[in-house]
Amino acid sequence: MSSPKKSTNQDIVLGALLHDIGKFYQRASRSGESLNNEYNFYLVNQGNYFSYKHAAYTAKFFDENKNVFNLLENNAEDSYQRIKELAAMHHNTNTIFQKIIQHADNASAGNDRLDDIYNENVQKKNFRNFRKIPLKSIFSLVNFDSDSNHESKIENENKENFDSYCLRHLSYQTVNPKSKINNEIIKDDDYKNLYDQFLNELNGFYTKNANLKINIDYNFFESFLIRLLEKYLWCIPSATNDETNDISLFDHSYTTASIASTLYLYLKEKFNDNWDKTNNEIDVKENFARILKVDISGIQSYIFDIKKTAFSSKLLRSRSFELSAMLKAISQKVKDGLGLDQVSVLFDGGGNLQMLIPNSEEKLNKLKQIQEEIEDTVFENYFGELNFIFSLSDPISLEDFNIKNYCRKVRVDIEKKSEKAKLEKLQRILKEEYKHIFHEPYDTITKDILKTCILCEKRPTNENNLDKSGTASDENAYCSTCQNLIYIGKELTKSDGFILTKKPTRYNFNLLPDVFIEFIEENTVENYFKNKEQDKIYQIYGSGKSVFGLRFSNPYYVPKYENNEEITLTFEEIAGKSNGDKKLAMLKGDVNDLGAIFWFGIRKKVMNNSIEKEDDNILSLSRYSSLSRMFDYFFTEVLVKLIETKDIKYEIFVKDENEKKFVKKNFDFSDRIYVIYSGGDDFTLVGSWDAIIHFAFELHENLKILQEKINLSIFVVQLEYLILKLHLCLWQTPVKRICIL
Repeated sequence: MSSPKKSTNQDIVLGALLHDIGKFYQRASRSGESLNNEYNFYLVNQGNYFSYKHAAYTAKFFDENKNVFNLLENNAEDSYQRIKELAAMHHNTNTIFQKIIQHADNASAGNDRLDDIYNENVQKKNFRNFRKIPLKSIFSLVNFDSDSNHESKIENENKENFDSYCLRHLSYQTVNPKSKINNEIIKDDDYKNLYDQFLNELNGFYTKNANLKINIDYNFFESFLIRLLEKYLWCIPSATNDETNDISLFDHSYTTASIASTLYLYLKEKFNDNWDKTNNEIDVKENFARILKVDISGIQSYIFDIKKTAFSSKLLRSRSFELSAMLKAISQKVKDGLGLDQVSVLFDGGGNLQMLIPNSEEKLNKLKQIQEEIEDTVFENYFGELNFIFSLSDPISLEDFNIKNYCRKVRVDIEKKSEKAKLEKLQRILKEEYKHIFHEPYDTITKDILKTCILCEKRPTNENNLDKSGTASDENAYCSTCQNLIYIGKELTKSDGFILTKKPTRYNFNLLPDVFIEFIEENTVENYFKNKEQDKIYQIYGSGKSVFGLRFSNPYYVPKYENNEEITLTFEEIAGKSNGDKKLAMLKGDVNDLGAIFWFGIRKKVMNNSIEKEDDNILSLSRYSSLSRMFDYFFTEVLVKLIETKDIKYEIFVKDENEKKFVKKNFDFSDRIYVIYSGGDDFTLVGSWDAIIHFAFELHENLKILQEKINLSIFVVQLEYLILKLHLCLWQTPVKRICIL
């Protein structure tokens, strides 16, 4: 073989994302199926046998789907070959670039897989049946009871455990784990059927873009690939020869790519892109990375501090979305400024963002500059009421990704840094003379040039709303920010996603300087390609039928008229559907003791004198990512589907006026509950008071399917007024209305 050329970060990322795709392919193939001798090159010779057969299947996958990779812009034959060999040679390395993926793979896998005496027996048993080993739910590891005893073990011996996933693509119908009692989770053709669906969607992407007669930008291809891998690899165990089998092939592949990309960029800068200086070696003790965490402060007061107007519901919805989109915009600014890849984003949701970044002086200095620019913009736009708080971990080495170091050192460090940063918010801005004084909007209002916006009561009205006399009427006295939010609130309920773009859009709503939002309508993305403006796109977030972009879960469900789905029911109309008093209720909740679950709730089970006990915390980077992602999926996708479907009913006695007695009737939630916000691990809903109470129990029962030890802390309050400064309802409600389910 010829000497490989220099690999790019894009090569590294694609190679790392697909380095174990051969496991999927191998398990989908028939037992005993042989490969051509040409693929022996990718195996590891152990003397009397060849190991890591999945690596050969990875190479075969690339050969059979070469046309897809040829869609990439500027994709030459040698670059395709490099990506293939980066992916397939991670167990039999020859180059420094292959070793980067090998070390990233080891850091991620060593983080997740547990080796002990008990595990040797598991490995021997599972080696013969690897196609039948299901993925264990990450929630099955949640356990706070470290004093499990023999009596509790006997008591639970015959209890049905819902802890394993079927092989089905990701959807709200498949996300609940199943029980293995008296049935086999994985059937003979399950892997093949799932793999065929995966290939069909991959080839569908090729066909769609080939018909457009365009080459696909790397960023578009990568975001599609990440979304596709999540959809099909989420339910596949990364390893079938370990004790827990709880890390999905998607989470392992994604964290491997994140570590590999960060390591590549660090080494590239350290050796000034002269890779010969590495001597083809990587020091596992070298501090090559840091974790960046961004938290939102002031969420509740910002979302709920609104006046009662005809736009109240749209503003509630759009302000919630705005915060989520801001985190994505911040991650985009950091990625662009530091030259990072999408896989640097470890988690984005539930009010916080976490990224893995290279530990280089140049990039850290640039990050500080980006942080200050964002802080200044946010302060100017939100007047200090809303803050995005940056914190940075101490430097991390490859060794720090092992379980003990990650639990006891890395996670502890970043959380301490985060708490410290929250206490120091706004200090830099307040120390800078005059920076915290808003001269322009204040002068504009006090000099009677413009009125104060009647919605936010903070910003001056939009100049475009002035009448011929140069003044704004009361009914049209909105600032440009609130006008944009009203538009967003309207579009959210009918859009298949959105684009973060450099191009000013219809309402010029920019989250940060040069970062605008455009909602996806029919042919919105295709028009960027046809107009040769794909370079204007930062990132696409798609849902529903949209084949472009990262997965976007739209949790902003609103009830519509049954005979006209274009019109949303008002709060008054929802209240009118209540049985008994025609009043609304608010349901607000989150996962109880979530911090404890992450800190010491993820534990493996070990046998000690035939008694099952809990061992140390085994939280790892992949497990943290998996747990965060699955919680977020539950509170965005599953929660909405529980409301939306008409199959789920609740029973209530209502008075039959004709027969003068109470009769039992069934109602669904679809036209009675309005989702203000849901994601991460918390939610806020408004609806008819009887539907809200019954839905609290329905949601709780569904959460219990994931893990019976996880509880919800919920807050239910009947609203005396339809919209009366909703944050007042939240904070002035008696404690007796708070409960834990």
